[in-house]
Amino acid sequence: MKRKSFLLIPTVLLLSLTFLSIFNTNTVAEVPEEKYLFSSERDGNMEVYSMNTDGSNQTNLTNNPADDGFAQWSRDGLRIFFISSRDDSGKAQVFSMDPDGSNVRQLTDDGHNHSTVRVSPDGSKLLLHYLHKDGDSSFMAAVINTDGTQRVDFTDPYTGLDNGGVAWSPDSQKVLISRLEWGASNPNFEYTKLRLIMSDVSGVSSRDLSSYDPEDVGAGIDIAPVWSPDASKIASNFALYPEASLQDDFSTIRIYNPDSSGYNEINFDFQMFSHPQMPMLWYGNSKRIVATVAGPENDTNQRNYDLYSIDTTDLSGSTYVNLTAESNDNISAYARWPNTNLGSSAKQEILFVTIDRASPDSSADIYKMNTDGTNKVRLTDSPGNDIYWDDGGSNINPLETANEPAIIPTAPKSGAVINAVAFSTVLIGSVVLFAIIYKNNHLHKSRSERL
Repeated sequence: MKRKSFLLIPTVLLLSLTFLSIFNTNTVAEVPEEKYLFSSERDGNMEVYSMNTDGSNQTNLTNNPADDGFAQWSRDGLRIFFISSRDDSGKAQVFSMDPDGSNVRQLTDDGHNHSTVRVSPDGSKLLLHYLHKDGDSSFMAAVINTDGTQRVDFTDPYTGLDNGGVAWSPDSQKVLISRLEWGASNPNFEYTKLRLIMSDVSGVSSRDLSSYDPEDVGAGIDIAPVWSPDASKIASNFALYPEASLQDDFSTIRIYNPDSSGYNEINFDFQMFSHPQMPMLWYGNSKRIVATVAGPENDTNQRNYDLYSIDTTDLSGSTYVNLTAESNDNISAYARWPNTNLGSSAKQEILFVTIDRASPDSSADIYKMNTDGTNKVRLTDSPGNDIYWDDGGSNINPLETANEPAIIPTAPKSGAVINAVAFSTVLIGSVVLFAIIYKNNHLHKSRSERL
């Protein structure tokens, strides 16, 4: 009996080590540091940079003599999509790279000049907006897979131009296009309208959301459309031509129903400034919008620009708050919801760009603030322009689904590999030793029985 008990001691010890190695905390995957992407001209040309969410550790990822910008994270945080003119043709094309700037791949080679790339909410496709090679101002839209395959173009450049901006639907199945078109009554290709087109990603079916006659010269324009997070509404900055001008001090937001059943208009006594690369932001359970608003001209014929929070449920246009309240010398614009390699942030913050005209270089720098305009924090301060573009691809704030976990890419610590080897060694050793002990005990029992 003593011999049996003595031989079982090593077995118990090795089995204990095995279980300890399973629960060793060093095997836990390491979470990468959270990073923003932005564009900067601090090196003499536009480059793609990353930085921590507090503005620290700003790193040039592209380091190329060509211009690089408009960077966006992939949904899993393992790739970065960006626009670069490094192509041999000198045209701006779409590329991707690893988070450290390595492993660069070219995704388009079409001779066009690409202006933006937007990742679909489900992460499977890229929405492209580009200047057609056969026209001086012919902007077009297309969708490709994230590896550059299966391209779908939405417009023939000789029948219309996608100059007013593009946007993803929340379910990644549809694309909004603000399209400039001309009718039979306007053979000289003069501006007739920018109307909202909603198309599926295959480009096969589409419908018009705008309600005015496509043959009316000067009918109207819809600029920079954006879908609400709950997919129930679509907002655009609307103006009538030639009755109205973007230089006039009033604006209209149209809130369209995605089923083409109609719209509501909100009229303001101030000028709203919209641009295809500067869309409005939805938030507050799809009831509020953040928009860029131009103030009155000052003595030097300049306007300041501010970010306003607007209540879309008040059709009178009287419920709004100036979030930035800049002086006449400043501009606050390019508002974006924060997006990082760890996914869209659930924090109620807005990233935006401020230009101080009174500063010596009048350069743009990146700030962030709470959605009520408080707690403004400056993230960059460089001699060149710094601009934040990465809104997660859709400009849809995920606050309504903030409890859903982000897709976090993980990498094992070096200790985890060592522990895995140790675990295997200990486990195999335990099995072998247990077999030897069992055999010795069995032989000892057999001899005792014979005796």
